[in-house]
Parts: sequence; C-alpha cells; structure tokens
Amino acid sequence: MNILKHFFLLSFLVLSLSACSAASDSVIQAGDPTQLDTENIEISTSYISSDISTVAGFAGKPSLIVWGGTYCPHCKESIPELEKLYTKYQDDMNVQINVIDNKKFDTYILPQNSNPALTFDQVTQYSCGYVPAFALIDAQGAMVLKSCGGEKTLADVEALLSVMITQ
Repeated sequence: MNILKHFFLLSFLVLSLSACSAASDSVIQAGDPTQLDTENIEISTSYISSDISTVAGFAGKPSLIVWGGTYCPHCKESIPELEKLYTKYQDDMNVQINVIDNKKFDTYILPQNSNPALTFDQVTQYSCGYVPAFALIDAQGAMVLKSCGGEKTLADVEALLSVMITQ
C-alpha cells in the first residue's frame, strides 16, 4: 500500500510541474502573409509594440518576451506574478506576452498580442513545443535566459533583472 501511495504522490508532482503543449487549434503559424512591415517600429517607454518581430526591435532596455496560451493553466497561474514583476520594473524594461492562441489573458496591466512572426524558436534558436516559455534579452539584444515549458521561473528572471537594471 505504501508503494501505491508514493506512486500517486509522484504522479501528482510530475503532472503539476509539467507544461502545456503549445499545440492548439487556433495557433497562428509563423510567416503569416498579413504581417505588417516591422522594420522601423519603435519601442514605447512603457510597452513593446505588438508589431515588433525581431530581437533587434527590443534593443534599448532589458526585455522579457513570454509565450503562453490562454488554454494553459500554468500560463494563467503565472499572470499575477508576471504583473508584479512588470509593475516593479516597468520603467526599466520591456515586457510582451505573445499569446499563441490569438486570445487575451485576463490582465489589463500586461502588454499582450499574438505575433506569429516572433517565435520562441526564432528568438532563442532552441526548439520548444510547450508553454509557458520566455526569453530574457539584455539592453543590447543578447539573450541572457530562456525557459521552455517551465524550465526556469519568473524568480530567475527577477534575479537577473535586478542585476541588469542596477548596472
């Protein structure tokens, strides 16, 4: 009986730490021909324009790009923590949630969009089929941290941001 109890506990832990698959019926595919020309779009002081599609467009401030789906419970659970992080550092960083299912999270604080031209794979050069995923980019446009499907946490992001912003 003790073995069965441990099996269920281990199964619960594995399921609770797992990520959501990025597959969704309404996911927008990269290379969508309706995308705007994003070559000359500027970054606002408080949020990243939803039309920026290259890492170079984020230069100037540390930037956090988050990929998530509104169908993903892990993504939804991270919104309050992401709102706190954004509120704390919003003058010193850019944040964008790239929602892969073309819907919106229930937040009025965080900038969010559905930009199929800006993929996790493109930004990080790392293949990821799960959400939440994120990339932290420094002010010069170099990636300093990436996470696919919960490999890292927003606490890891904040630890790096506190150092990057005070320099």
